[in-house]
Amino acid sequence: MLEHCPPLLADEDLVKLTKKFEEEHKECVRVLPYRKECDQVEVCLYVYSGKSGILEDLKEAAEEVFAHKQVNIRCLDLYNKGSRVLKVKNLEYPSGKPGRLEGNEVDKISDIISKNLHVFSNYRNVTAVQPSLKVTESKQTTESCITVYVLGKGHIPIGESEIPQSVGGYCVDVMDGFWYHTAGKPWESWEPNDAQKSFKHLRLGASIGVQGEKASGTLGAIVEEKKENGSNFYLLTCNHVVNGREQPQIIHPALNDYRNVALWNLRWYMLCLKEVAPGPRAGEINDLLAVLGDLADDLDDFETRVREKFNIVKEIEGQHIKLIKDNTTNPDEIVGFVEEKYKQPFRHYFPDDVEVRKKRVEKLCNTKLPELEEYKHNFEQCLQNPPRNVATFTKGIKSNVQLHDKKYYVDAAVAELSPDEVDKLREIHTTKLVGTKYFPNGKCTTTNDIKNVQELCKSGRTTGFTATKDLLREWDDAPVYLRDNRTFRVRNDGLHDSLRVDRVQVFRESEPEQPLSQPHKESERDELYDSDEKWHYNCLCIPSERYPFADYGDSGAVIFEKCDGSSVELKCLSGFGVLFGIFQTGYKSFALASPLEVVLKKLSQEFSDKCSLKLVSDFCEK
Repeated sequence: MLEHCPPLLADEDLVKLTKKFEEEHKECVRVLPYRKECDQVEVCLYVYSGKSGILEDLKEAAEEVFAHKQVNIRCLDLYNKGSRVLKVKNLEYPSGKPGRLEGNEVDKISDIISKNLHVFSNYRNVTAVQPSLKVTESKQTTESCITVYVLGKGHIPIGESEIPQSVGGYCVDVMDGFWYHTAGKPWESWEPNDAQKSFKHLRLGASIGVQGEKASGTLGAIVEEKKENGSNFYLLTCNHVVNGREQPQIIHPALNDYRNVALWNLRWYMLCLKEVAPGPRAGEINDLLAVLGDLADDLDDFETRVREKFNIVKEIEGQHIKLIKDNTTNPDEIVGFVEEKYKQPFRHYFPDDVEVRKKRVEKLCNTKLPELEEYKHNFEQCLQNPPRNVATFTKGIKSNVQLHDKKYYVDAAVAELSPDEVDKLREIHTTKLVGTKYFPNGKCTTTNDIKNVQELCKSGRTTGFTATKDLLREWDDAPVYLRDNRTFRVRNDGLHDSLRVDRVQVFRESEPEQPLSQPHKESERDELYDSDEKWHYNCLCIPSERYPFADYGDSGAVIFEKCDGSSVELKCLSGFGVLFGIFQTGYKSFALASPLEVVLKKLSQEFSDKCSLKLVSDFCEK
């Protein structure tokens, strides 16, 4: 008797299902179907999320959606194993140093790319496009090309064809790569740094968030709008960091950072206490540790509950230290009440030799207890400085804008600082950055000078102060066009977000194909193809060197050009760009930014034609 096999899913229906699954699961960068050997269908979930168990959950959900359809599900972990998925290799330079396109050729290829974005939009695996030099067998050549970044290089998704080998007279070089926004991740515990703590006086690079939300970003800069009767001051960051709803209140530090700083110090206080001062109540500490992750999101309830646990642990510490220091303590009587694994560590303080005991107790008091005091101090400082409202969202942009006949993607926003925060900043006079002695000079690098910078730096909520040097020698990467991941999200009516019927008319097979070197023309109804809906134009790429230049949570950080690396002048940082994402390729990793000159001019126009937002370096008295 023949075994019954479920019917194969039609390609069109399979593609629709993958698009729908991608729309419903934001952790998926892409969900792409491939046809493997023996006509076997494999659906690949390209996942970027550090959330525990997310890969298993997504695979289980996908298996349920594609059940009985002869489809294999494969999860690819871009978060933890991105380098393996992208098959990262070292890029070789036969000349000994990176080659670079001349400025006029960058503009020429960029113009061709912008006119042919409709071509690249036909391929769901495409994530970005960039003017570049062709790479052959991991060696950079001198041939100018259009580099197209994809997920799953070498595999063609079902329902699609090969990417064209040339566009507009330039060859097309396909590489692995993807990008993501760098708003903070609230799904795990991490060791806090200085930028995630609370500052009495706001600093550039400090943690910020939205009242009532967990995600965090970075305070990038302070900008000023001068008026006849005074000035308004705003914090500058990314729009996707602070524009959560109408007129949100911006807090410092972000809620998840505040909770993490408190829990991190409380947890390590408990762990260290068990090790350095064990005793009969060590088991209680284990019970308290087990419930730390279950504390409520409500701020008041959280503070009450962690304070209760902290007070219990302080009480245990006092009892254990008293027992250890007391020369009349009989360890044989006490160990009967101590859990087995803590008995020997407790006896460590009660050797037969009196002098040895004295030295061990002295070491406890002089070396180990100060460590406990540091965790206790950090915990109490954190609870004494909970998130406070520092600003109110005012204006924001998250779209392509035009300046000097060129389009740029801008993801930026300003939030007006409260009078109290401005008064505090006036007390210190100077705008300071977390993690460095240098500070802004109030100037801004122009778009014409971007390719001439030598050293860039930034202070971010996650990676702190980082810098990249020798850019004139090493920086070979032109601005990149990024595919907007949101346009893949299928609407309930089956249309992509970018294919709104009232704005754009979809392509019809009967229509003749436009030349690859020419843009599609407007239809009678409206624009036939709106690339602004699907692509982010001319995003700056800042290469990471030995260590990442930026990471999750650094969104909103302002990247500065260090104007004179040999100077002792501390006020030497000129604004360069606003960091909004990370771009990972098969050869390099980059921070993504919008040019600050464009950001400030376009945000100014959101206020009025007369407004001119400027970077703040010094705060003068009222």
